[in-house]
Amino acid sequence: MFFIRARLSEKAFSQTGVLSLPCLIACLLGGFTAKAQSEGDAFFANLGNRADLLRQFSAQAFSPARKQLFATAFELLNDHFLTLVDEHFGFPLWNGRRVVAGDATALRLTLFGKTTEGKPFARHVVDAIGFALYLPGIEMTLASKLHLPDVGERQMLFEHLDKLRDNDMLVLDRCYPAYWLFAALTQRGRDFCMRADSLNFAAIRSFRRSGLTDQIVTLPAPAKKDALDYEIAATSCQIRLIRQVFGQEVRALVTPRSWLSTPTLLTHSARSTTPAGELRKHSAGSSTV
Repeated sequence: MFFIRARLSEKAFSQTGVLSLPCLIACLLGGFTAKAQSEGDAFFANLGNRADLLRQFSAQAFSPARKQLFATAFELLNDHFLTLVDEHFGFPLWNGRRVVAGDATALRLTLFGKTTEGKPFARHVVDAIGFALYLPGIEMTLASKLHLPDVGERQMLFEHLDKLRDNDMLVLDRCYPAYWLFAALTQRGRDFCMRADSLNFAAIRSFRRSGLTDQIVTLPAPAKKDALDYEIAATSCQIRLIRQVFGQEVRALVTPRSWLSTPTLLTHSARSTTPAGELRKHSAGSSTV
């Protein structure tokens, strides 16, 4: 199944050769820090347990072979690897939940190429946004994807929600909260914890002034357009606001209404292995994917 889904076409890698699909993927997974020829020679030298470089293919053969590989091949491999980790070792849990952090970062990608005459292209830089779901504690990436700069981070997150499972706790910083996102997560039955103290929501302003430790509030229904775009019900939802104090700084966290008691969250919030602790650790700046 993987062999079929990883290829760009049925003819790709159909012939037996040195640069087979498993060899190509293994070579790419090693991470390229030098020219393709040098990396390929070093790969086959290590494969053959040799101290000297071993040339088994040319850079001219490597380039067209790489173009026959779907990028989704690495997503499939990552999913399979995570499945094996879960089966043999398990993921670290907090209160029975697997903590999943989501964030994005700006990237600048440099592209090189050659014309049909073999002349190199001028250096070309492309702006992109990288988004990832990350597993703190075990330090592994659950899923990642590159997006165009005009795609919003909430949209990136929404496209990855299917990667979450029932016992996951999604941790987000303060650039994600929105009425439609709260509604989408609540209606899907997903647990989450995100900062919202910088938002100008009336309910959050009132909560910050109240001095309460926690409060259950009702948020307005998402706009009809958002409800149609994200296929959610245009109904109000209830959330729990929790106050956290770090020195002179007061923060407001948002969680589902039914999620945990406030003492449980506040007791563990200073530890980096908890949702609130991860949020505190990453929210000082933009996390790197």
